[in-house]
Amino acid sequence: MAAVAPPGALQRARAALRGPDFRKLFAIRIVGQGGDGFFTVALFASVVFNPSEHSTTFGLFKAALITALPFTLLGPFVGVFIDRWQRRHILAYAPLLKVALVGLVLFDPTTRAVPFYVGALAVISINRFYLATASAVVPRLVPSDDLLIANSLATVGGTLALLVGFFLGGQLADAGGSGPVVAVAGAAWLAATWIAIRLRSDLAPKTVPGPEELLRHQIRRVIVEFTDGARTLVRTPRAIGPITSISIDSMGQGIILTVAAVVFREQFREGVGSYSNLVGAGGVGVLVGIVTVGWLEERWSKERIIAGAFVVGGLGLLGAALYLRGWSILVA
Repeated sequence: MAAVAPPGALQRARAALRGPDFRKLFAIRIVGQGGDGFFTVALFASVVFNPSEHSTTFGLFKAALITALPFTLLGPFVGVFIDRWQRRHILAYAPLLKVALVGLVLFDPTTRAVPFYVGALAVISINRFYLATASAVVPRLVPSDDLLIANSLATVGGTLALLVGFFLGGQLADAGGSGPVVAVAGAAWLAATWIAIRLRSDLAPKTVPGPEELLRHQIRRVIVEFTDGARTLVRTPRAIGPITSISIDSMGQGIILTVAAVVFREQFREGVGSYSNLVGAGGVGVLVGIVTVGWLEERWSKERIIAGAFVVGGLGLLGAALYLRGWSILVA
């Protein structure tokens, strides 16, 4: 009897999308993170490309700090809270809170710094809980066999929506300023709420912490487990290589984005719209990777694919450094 070939990625994706509530969650990720892309453009336009900001690098540092700080400080502890709160309420009401606060980023950060930065940090902090909840409910919406592909669909789809939102928001910001960009972000978040209130599945965690388990004990356990995980990582040489390569790659991307911002703003005298072209090019790169990775996996090992990606990326950057033009930066 001939062996039955396992279903491919496309078939597994279709199977995951058969669930009506997972389709709604997928739409929430697309619409909500698309709005996040527009919001990020408004943040960059005010902090990095503000005519009053004399240092591009310092402006980008502030934007990166605002974006990363809530994720870094809240990240390890978010799960403790979303297991205690109604996940349906988080998905439905968090976007409304963001809509209520997003108008604060229309203040000029050079003259009204407090409301601007409070609003930006609040929106991003709320978003941390929102995205964690959107990931946590996936196992409640799809069969266990489809869980891996469902998580990949939601994560990659949301990332692409974020990049597309940044690209479109950059073009809109150059044409009409930050006001219309913030309005589109708010509209997208309202749409995400409208979809979320139509979820019908039980979204509660399978294991709910009992009332006798105090919040401070859970937070202490997270800190202990985080410390133990770091120690285990140090004692596991096989894990150090991938973590190190990802860290170096992330640092390299940060350097590239910083240099690109300086070049577009100070050398080319362009605004956030031209910079958003860079993010759009990154989105095209992500899409190409998604389309080709299955074909490459059939021919090469994962280690060779990753090494080859680093080589191609490095050669592209060297070429852009030797011939610094707008198009060469986008290609790199």
